[in-house]
Amino acid sequence: MLLKTRSIPRKIHYYNALHNRTPLSDNQREDYHTHFKGYEGEKQFIRLLSEFPDAVVLWDLTFRSKYKGMAQFDIIVIHGNTVTHYDIKNYKGIFTMNDRLLVNSYGRNFKNPDDQLSRAHHILEDVIAQSGERYIIESYLVFINEYFHLRSNNDNPRWLFRSMVHSHLKKFREPNLLIEDNKSLGSYFLAANMPELDFNPIERSEFSMQMKGMKCLHCNYMIKAITSRTKYHTCTNCGSSTAIKRITFHNLRDLYHLKGDAFTINEAMEWCCGISRASISRVLAEHFKKTGLSKATKYYL
Repeated sequence: MLLKTRSIPRKIHYYNALHNRTPLSDNQREDYHTHFKGYEGEKQFIRLLSEFPDAVVLWDLTFRSKYKGMAQFDIIVIHGNTVTHYDIKNYKGIFTMNDRLLVNSYGRNFKNPDDQLSRAHHILEDVIAQSGERYIIESYLVFINEYFHLRSNNDNPRWLFRSMVHSHLKKFREPNLLIEDNKSLGSYFLAANMPELDFNPIERSEFSMQMKGMKCLHCNYMIKAITSRTKYHTCTNCGSSTAIKRITFHNLRDLYHLKGDAFTINEAMEWCCGISRASISRVLAEHFKKTGLSKATKYYL
């Protein structure tokens, strides 16, 4: 049972919006690929967990402990009398251990993820203690990518490689007589979640209306001429046909993520060149929240 799903990370939306409107810097490109690969790895693990309906699954939580700080949790599974935390790593390639660092074949160093796992484990202990419940707590690093290879000897029982995952997850097939209690703890976790905490702020490019213009959703080609007089637009670059309403929504979402703030309807009209005010208003009313009144009204997600 998936009690909480994760939305696509804001960073991925931002970098997708920035792509083809202005070049990504080297740091932005690396940051984008890191977050995208991590998100894809988590999705793979969630799909594996979907086979176990009696397991309560929570995806992407952030907890703060009064004395131990805060930590982000990729996936938490509650089953029976055990709470299991999985930290997903979607690393690819050949790695070795060198002085508590993971080093890939290109010489890039990665902090030993076991330190991060231990810290998160202790914070999770505090959160459960505050709930008043008593559970066994387990934490694991999951190297989800089948093309991850570790040359060093590693017998750490908290490290799971892709070849080990299916066997490990079989324990969730056992009947769960405590599922209602597990759901209750899951609800407590949701209430304790602090999603507003951002561990890695986006390296933002300076926003400018020079980025304006409508993009094809399939090939990212900048559309030279578009109006809302017809319901569909056929891209002259890739030939795909897409509803004007859908193109408008995705491009307004780009505006919000690139600006990093709410926007006015006048800004939306300038951004979506050729789309009528009435059409934009309908999309905003259906998909966006608003703040302010009359001419001061602004829209956000």
